[in-house]
Amino acid sequence: MSDQPFVSAARAQTMLRDFDALRQAIHRHDSFAAEAAWDRCERWVDQLRPVTSAARAKEG
Repeated sequence: MSDQPFVSAARAQTMLRDFDALRQAIHRHDSFAAEAAWDRCERWVDQLRPVTSAARAKEG
């Protein structure tokens, strides 16, 4: 696995905006806004691939 970013700079801006909206909705205790924001954040979570020691061992 390489150390390449999983999103481009432009998409990173969108990702940060989406997670910031989620953070703000949670802070306001607005469950409807939090649910809508989470729906937008899920696409980013689906792209994450955690790097574990087991994954590193397979590469090396």
